[in-house]
Amino acid sequence: MHKTGKNNKNSLHAQGKREAGALCIAITVAVALIAGCSWQAASIGHKVAVCILLPEPSPAHRILAGTGDPVWTIRWYDRDGNCQVLEHCPGTVHIELEAESLTPILAEPEQSGMLLTTPQLAPVGAVYPAHAEEGFTGTVLDLTYTAGTTALIAERTLRNARGGFKDGQSIASHFNWFRLENRIRESKQPAFIDIDSCAAEILDGTFRASDCAAFKTSIVRARLEDFLIPIPEQALGDCFFPANPLAESLTIPGSDQSREIAVELPAGTNVFIGAHGVLYVCVGNSHAELLFFSPFLRTPMDTEEN
Repeated sequence: MHKTGKNNKNSLHAQGKREAGALCIAITVAVALIAGCSWQAASIGHKVAVCILLPEPSPAHRILAGTGDPVWTIRWYDRDGNCQVLEHCPGTVHIELEAESLTPILAEPEQSGMLLTTPQLAPVGAVYPAHAEEGFTGTVLDLTYTAGTTALIAERTLRNARGGFKDGQSIASHFNWFRLENRIRESKQPAFIDIDSCAAEILDGTFRASDCAAFKTSIVRARLEDFLIPIPEQALGDCFFPANPLAESLTIPGSDQSREIAVELPAGTNVFIGAHGVLYVCVGNSHAELLFFSPFLRTPMDTEEN
């Protein structure tokens, strides 16, 4: 098992995002100059133009995208609680947000339909205005997987408040989202944070960053022969990537190696995506209750040819 991603690739991508951020600001300046107004005037009607920077897609996202550049579906909320959605977004997009109106920004990886079911991939995200970077000429939001967990908690907080969306927004506006994000980042299992418990504690005022709730995990061991739908021979030795890249990946033993896998997982259905299909590991009472392999209806190469 190993963490996904390469340092050199991350460095190049970080540089690319900085350049994209600079381009966003340049575009904003150009628009303001053409309109003969300042950046502050661009916020007329309490709307703020925001440049959204999306990260490098995870390995699982790249596989399930099938072809071309992976894209995202972005959602956020207006001050009345109406969900706004923008589909097929590439690495950089521009949206308008209501100034100082707190909202989570979540970007879900889009998939190309290579499976009968659609695995739930972790979103990236941020909380506006907490994560907004204000420069001389504009506003930029850099969406990440860690902040995506923070944004999911913010979304549950807004939607689950007893007094309705605006009550949840008022509570969320006084919460320290940076502190929560740091606690998630420092967690031993940042991919397995209990979203509902954290949101409930924020709403009732009992949340403590030092007690950021996470699902209990255990080492799950299974033999390849235990899979209800067996892993095909061509997938032996493959690396399977988690739905959330903050978790660890899983390498299936080759034909000449041990026939056992071991991975630390919480209870519930855990998904791993590989080049030939998807592994489902359903965990209960600290052991695997159901394991099966779901092959792609068509391969990523087939999708590219179509």
